[in-house]
Amino acid sequence: MKIKYFLINGIDRSRDEFMLKQFEKAQINKDDVTWIKSHNKSELTDEFCKKVTVNNKLTPGQISCTIKHFLALKHIVENEIDIGVVMEDNIEFNTNNFPERLNTYLEQLPEDWDILFEGDTGKYCEQETCENKYVYPKINGWTNMPGVGLWMGGTNAANCYIIPLKTAKKFLNRFLPFTNVIDHYYNDLLRLINSNTYWSVPPVVHRIRRKSTV
Repeated sequence: MKIKYFLINGIDRSRDEFMLKQFEKAQINKDDVTWIKSHNKSELTDEFCKKVTVNNKLTPGQISCTIKHFLALKHIVENEIDIGVVMEDNIEFNTNNFPERLNTYLEQLPEDWDILFEGDTGKYCEQETCENKYVYPKINGWTNMPGVGLWMGGTNAANCYIIPLKTAKKFLNRFLPFTNVIDHYYNDLLRLINSNTYWSVPPVVHRIRRKSTV
C-alpha cells in the first residue's frame, strides 16, 4: 500500500523548520512528504481566481489555501497514491509515532470508508467513545440530535485528514470551480458524494492557534 503525506505550506517561512521537527518527532519520513507551495496569494491573478472559484468574496489567502488542497488531491490521483495524509502547516503531533497510529486507523476503519479527519478543532458528540477504539462515524448534514442542534458538518476543519484514492478521485472531479474556503467547501463535497465520514477520537493532531496567513 502506497501512503504519502502532503503539507499545505503557506508564506510563513518560520513554519518550515517547525514542521520538519514535527515530522521527526512523529517518525514521518520527510522524503514521504510532498510540500504544496504554490499558488501563494501573492502569485494569484484576477483571471486565475475567476477560473477556479465562483465566490468573489473569498480573499486571495482563502483561494490560495483551497487551491493547494486541490493540488494535493491532484497529486494523489495522478500518482495513484493509495492513502494520502493531507496536513496544513499549523499543526503539531501529540504522538511519537504517527505512522503506527495511522495503521491502527486503517485497521479499524470499515471497507467502505471515504475520509477520516484527524484534529482537535471540533468536538465529537455523535456517540459514546470507548477505550482502544479510535475511529467513529460522523454526520455530514442535518441532525436533530439533542444538545447538538440542527446542523452539523462532517469536517473537522481541514488541518489534517486521511483520504483514500477513490475519494480523492471523486473530490477532484467535482472540485472546480469551488464555492467556499476549503474547511467549508469540503462539507459540500462530503454531502455531494454521500461520504462515509469518520473522525479520530481522541485525536493526536493539535491545531496551533497562530496568526492566520490566509
